[in-house]
Amino acid sequence: MFNHFLFWVYLIFQFQIFIYLTNRIGFRPRWRVTETLWTMVWTVITLVVQIIPSVLLSHQWDFTYPAWQNLPLGWKFFSLATGMSVIAYWLEFSFWVTFLKKPVESRMLKQVDLKIPPRFKAPLPFLKYVGFENQIYQPEITEYEVKLPSWPKEFSGLSLVQISDIHYGKYINLDYLGILVEAARKLKPDFFALTGDFISFQKHVPALQGLFKGMKAPLGVYALLGNHDFWSDGEGVRKALEKDGIKVLRNQAIYHKRKGRTLAIMGVDDLWEGI
Repeated sequence: MFNHFLFWVYLIFQFQIFIYLTNRIGFRPRWRVTETLWTMVWTVITLVVQIIPSVLLSHQWDFTYPAWQNLPLGWKFFSLATGMSVIAYWLEFSFWVTFLKKPVESRMLKQVDLKIPPRFKAPLPFLKYVGFENQIYQPEITEYEVKLPSWPKEFSGLSLVQISDIHYGKYINLDYLGILVEAARKLKPDFFALTGDFISFQKHVPALQGLFKGMKAPLGVYALLGNHDFWSDGEGVRKALEKDGIKVLRNQAIYHKRKGRTLAIMGVDDLWEGI
C-alpha cells in the first residue's frame, strides 16, 4: 500500500481537507470556550473523522486502480468525493488568482529596525539555537509605495501608518506598546489604521484605555475590531478606543473631499463575528 502512488495522493488530499476544515471551523470559538481549547477539540474531532474512514478504507483497498474498480459503491463514492472536493478547492483558488485577484504595483522604500531597550527579553530564548528565534521584541518599520490604477492625483502622496495585531498581554505590555505607538506617531502620516486584535482576553480591555490617546492625523485615526477582540469583549474594546478619540469603523465609510474629489476610508467588520 505504501508503495502505491494513489496512497500518497489520498494522504495529500486528506491533508488539504484537514487544513480547509480547521481554518473554517476549528478557529471560531463558541459558547465562551477559550480559543486554545476550542482549537484542540476541533482539531481532534477533525482528525478522528478523517482517520477512522481512512483506516476502514485501507482494509478494503490497496490503493491501486484495478482494486478500486472492485470496491463497494459506498467506498467508491467516498474516495471520489475526497478527490473531487480537493480539486474543487483548487479550481476555486485558481479562478480567484487568474480572474479576480488584481495586481497592485508596489515597492519597498525602506525597512528600519526599531531600537528596543535591552530590558525586553524574548521568551523561550533557547529556540534560536534550533532555528526558531523568537522575534517578539524585534519590531521593524517598513515603508511601501503603492500605485493604484485610477488613483486621483488630488490624493497623490497620501500616507498611512498601520498598526495591527498587538495582542496586549503578558509580553506585549504597555511599556513595550508605548514605544511602538510613539514610533508610529513620529511618522506623521495622513491617517492611522489600527487593524484589530488589540487583546486576547477580556481582562485586558482596561489596559487599552489611554494607549492611543493623543494620536492625531490630518484625516483621522481609525480602527477595526479583529476576531480576538470579538471573542474577548468587542464592545469593551470599541468603547475603550472611542474614549481615546479613535473612530471604530464597523461596515462604515468616512469621506474626505479634496479639490472636488472624494476619498472613502472604509472599515469592514470581522468575517466571522461582525455585523
